[in-house]
Amino acid sequence: MGNDTTAPLPFDSSDPPVNPTDGPQRHFLGCDDLFPQLVARWLREQLPADELAGAWVVLPGARAHAALLSVLQTGVAEGSSDAWPELLTVGQLGDLLARPTLPELVREPELATQIAPVAGRLLRSHEWQRALESLPDAARALLLPEQADSPGARRSVAAKLRALHADLAAADLDGTDVAEARDSIGPDGERWLLFADLQRRVLRELASAGLSDPHERRRQSLDLPARAVPRVVLVGVVDVSPLLERQLARRVERIDILLPGESARAAELHDAWGRLQPEALAAHALPELLERWTVHENPAAQADALLREVDARPELAARDELVLCLPDRELHAPVRRRLSTRGFALRDAGGRPWRRSPLARCLAALREHLERRSAASFAALVRQPAFEAWFRARGLSSLVRPLDAYREAHLPASLPRHWRELVHETGEDASRARRVDESKARARALKAGRDALGELLGVFGRDAPRPAVELVAALRRALATLCTCEAGAELLGGPAAGRLREMLEQAEELPSHASFAPAELLQRIEEALADATVEERVQGTALDALGVGDLAFSSARAVLLAGFNEGSLPAMSRRHAWLPDGLCQELGLPHTAARSARDHWALLCALERGVDLRLHSGRQGREGDPLRTSRLAFAGDDAQALAAAHRALAPLPAVDAAPETPSVTPPTPLVAGSAPEIESLSVTDFDAFLASPYQCYVERILRRRGQDDSAHELDGGAFGSLAHELLENFGRSELRDSSDPEALTAWFDEALEQLRARRFGAEVAPAVSVQLHQLGWRLGHFARAQAAHAAAGWRIAHVEWKPTRPVVVRLGNEQIALRGRIDRIDVNASTGEWMLLDYKTGESGDSPDKDHGGKRGAWKKLQLPLYLELVAELDSERERFGDPALGYFVLPKSAASKAVMLAKWNAEDLAHARATAGEIVRRLRAGEIAALGAGRFLADDPSLRALSGLGLVGGPRTRSLGPLLPEADA
Repeated sequence: MGNDTTAPLPFDSSDPPVNPTDGPQRHFLGCDDLFPQLVARWLREQLPADELAGAWVVLPGARAHAALLSVLQTGVAEGSSDAWPELLTVGQLGDLLARPTLPELVREPELATQIAPVAGRLLRSHEWQRALESLPDAARALLLPEQADSPGARRSVAAKLRALHADLAAADLDGTDVAEARDSIGPDGERWLLFADLQRRVLRELASAGLSDPHERRRQSLDLPARAVPRVVLVGVVDVSPLLERQLARRVERIDILLPGESARAAELHDAWGRLQPEALAAHALPELLERWTVHENPAAQADALLREVDARPELAARDELVLCLPDRELHAPVRRRLSTRGFALRDAGGRPWRRSPLARCLAALREHLERRSAASFAALVRQPAFEAWFRARGLSSLVRPLDAYREAHLPASLPRHWRELVHETGEDASRARRVDESKARARALKAGRDALGELLGVFGRDAPRPAVELVAALRRALATLCTCEAGAELLGGPAAGRLREMLEQAEELPSHASFAPAELLQRIEEALADATVEERVQGTALDALGVGDLAFSSARAVLLAGFNEGSLPAMSRRHAWLPDGLCQELGLPHTAARSARDHWALLCALERGVDLRLHSGRQGREGDPLRTSRLAFAGDDAQALAAAHRALAPLPAVDAAPETPSVTPPTPLVAGSAPEIESLSVTDFDAFLASPYQCYVERILRRRGQDDSAHELDGGAFGSLAHELLENFGRSELRDSSDPEALTAWFDEALEQLRARRFGAEVAPAVSVQLHQLGWRLGHFARAQAAHAAAGWRIAHVEWKPTRPVVVRLGNEQIALRGRIDRIDVNASTGEWMLLDYKTGESGDSPDKDHGGKRGAWKKLQLPLYLELVAELDSERERFGDPALGYFVLPKSAASKAVMLAKWNAEDLAHARATAGEIVRRLRAGEIAALGAGRFLADDPSLRALSGLGLVGGPRTRSLGPLLPEADA
C-alpha cells in the first residue's frame, strides 16, 4: 500500500519531498518529545502553508483534539506559522467524507439534491421498533428474549438492533453479509436473515420520509466521485475501520499517518493503515513491569495506594504533570474521597455520564412519578431542588416534610385522589385539636402541591398518549417555567442541558401519527443518552483521570493507573450478544485482542517517552467478587508470563494486610454557632445518649433529622405508635378494668378496623395489610393477658401520664428539668401496690433487666429508673404503698409469652442509674459528644452517617463509648 516514510526529527531541507501516491504513508515520529509537539513540528516542516491550510488533520477523540489544538495555538501565538489545518475527530471524518465537497458541488450541482438529512437516534430507534413490531409473532420471537414480548422489551431490543446495525456498517457490512456466513455461525443464520430484512424495512421507511441513516450514508458515499479531498493526516489513529479505509482510499488524494515510536520497532506493530497488530504487540512485555506493578486486596486498598503515590509526588501534582488512569469505574468513588482529603478534586477527562447529572436525575424522578403515580414517587419528585424551589415560589413551603409525615401515617399504595386527614382521637383536648389542625393544613398543602404540578406539566402530566411534538412543547414550557427559580435556572444552564435540547429536537422528528405516553417519551430520551457524557466542572485543584487511549497525547510525567484487571484493561466488550468475539474477529469488527492491543500500545508509548507509570490491580471487587489480573501483565515470553503469575499470586505486602487509613478523622461534631443551653431532658434522651452521644446531640439537642421517603411499610417506630394509640384509647375506655377476654378481644378488633379505615383507607399498601393483621393477632393475646391482669386485682389508674408541673431533679452534681410521659400506671385494688409500665411492641421481648442493663454492669438504658424521678408529685402514693414496681407490659407474640415483666433492681442499682444520668448531663453540657455508638443511623440514616463522617474516608465503623461510670459492683 505504499512505502513507509521514517525520516527522523527534526526535519530539515535535506528531507525528501513528499510525493503523491495512491497508498497511505506512515511516519513514525520518535519519542524524544511529547507526541502533540512532534505532530505540530511535522505539519510545519512537511506541509507548505497552502497545503497545511487545506489539510484535514484527524485525531482519535476530543482529548487528543484539545491537546494538538493547544500546541498549534501556541505556535501561531509565537509566530511560527499562520497556516491552520482543519482539525477533526475520526467520527467527524466519516461524516465529512460522506458529503460532496464544495468543488464537487460546483462541478455537479445535482449532487446536492442527493443529500438527505440524517435522521436522529430517537427516530431511528422508533423505526427499528416499528419494524420489529410489524413482524409476525413467530418471527419476532427469534429476536426477543423468551417471554419478554412487551412494549418495553421491544423498545430495548430495537435500540440494540439499531446499535448492531451501526457496528456492522462500520465494517462495511449489513445483515445479508453476515447471513451469507451462516455456515460458520451455525443456527444464528435464520436470525441474521431476519435482521437483514429489518434493515431494509428501516432504511426504506427513512428514505420515504426524505431522511437517511448516517451509517448507511457513509457506505453510500463510496459511490461519490473519487479523489475529491486533497489531503488527510491521521494522527495517532490506530483503529481505522474497514468502511473508513474504503472511504479514504476512494475519496482522498494523499493520506499520511503519524504515529509515535521509532520506526525500527514501531513499523512491525502497525499495518499499512496504522492499525495495530495484536500478535506483534503480544510479544512486547511492558518494560520493568514487576517494578511498576503492585497487587492489592480490594478497591479501598487500591485507592489508599494511589493516595500514597500522590503524596510522594507533590510537585508533579501541583504542576498538572501527574494524571490518574482509572479504567475500573468502581475505583472512582473511593479515589475521589481520598483525594478530597488532600484538597484535590477528581476530573474525569472523558466527561461525566449524562445520567448522573442533576438534570438527568430530575427527569428520571419525573418519569418515575408519571409511571407510578404514587406518594413515594411524588415525594421523590418534590425533593428535586428545581421542583422544590418552584413549589416554594408558588407559596407552598417545602412539601417534603408534609409528604413524609403523610406517608408515615397512611402508607398509601398509590397517590390518593383525596388527601386523607389524620384525626388523632387520643391525648389532651388542646393537643388533639392542634394535631387535627396540623393534619388538615397538611392535607390542604398536599392537594395544592399536586394541583400545581398538574398545572405546570399540562398535557405532559397526563397518562393519555399524544404526538411527540405536542409532548415536547409541553415539556419545554414546563422546563422554562422551572427556570424562573434559581435552582431551575442552574439545572438547565449546565452542560447537560445541551444534550437534552438535542434529544428534544430529535423527538420533534418523530412521526405525527405515532403517539407516546409522557413517561415513555422520557424513557426513550434516557435510553438515547445512556452512553452520553457531559463536561465535568470541578472547583479548586483537580487531578485528571484519563482514558488509557489518551495517554499518547498527554503531557504528564507520571501516570498512576489503578484497575489493572481483566474486564477493565482491556475493557469488557459491550457488543450485541449476536456478535461473539470469534465472529467479530472473522468479520473485521473490534474484538478483545484488538482492544487489548490498543491499551497495550498506549502504555508502551507512555513508557517509551519516559513516563513514570505505576500500575495497581486488585484481587477483589467492591462486593468481594474475585478479579483477574489484566492479560497485559503476561505479554512477552514465557519467563515474563511466569514472573507476572508469581506476582499476581504472591502474599500481599504488609501495608495491604492491615490497610493504612488515610490520615484524616471523621469531622468534629458540628455545632452551628453557640451550643444551646441544656435546661431540660426527656427520659428517653438519656437512652439516646447511651446508644450514641453524637446522634443524641444532633437529633435531640440540635433537633436535626434526616428525611426518608423510602418507606413502603410500617417501621418499628410507626408500628409501635399505632399500637400505643390503640392501647391509649383502651386505657380511657369503659372496658379498661374488664376481666372478660372475649369482650376485650371484640373491642380491639373493632378499634383496629376503625383505625385502619380512618388512617389508611382502601389504598393501603399490601405490606401494611399484613402488618395490621399481625398487630391484630398480638392485640388478641394482649386482651387475654389484660383480662388475667385485671382478674388479679390490677386497675389502670393512668394512661399516658405526665407531671402536672415541672420536675427539677439533682442527678449527681447536675440539676436538670426532667420531661417524660409514662404509658401506664396500674394500682392493685386489693394490696395497694402500684407499678409504672411501659408498653413494648418489639420482637425481642427482653426483660427490663436485660434491656436496660445495670445489674453488675454498665447501663444501656435509663428510662424506667428515671420514671421514679418523674413521679415525684405522687409521693403521697409512695408514702402509703412504698416504691412502685418498674416494668414492661409486652404485646405477646403468642399465648405462652409472658406479658408483664418487672425489673429486679435494688436500691444500689437505682443509685448507680442516677449517677450515670448525672454524668450524661455533665457530658452533654461539656460538649463531650464525639463518640459514635450503635445508634440507628449507623445502619439506615445516610444523612447522619454523612454528618458523622462514617463511610467517607474508611476506617473503623464505630468507636467504643467506654463506661460512663465504674461498674456497679466495682
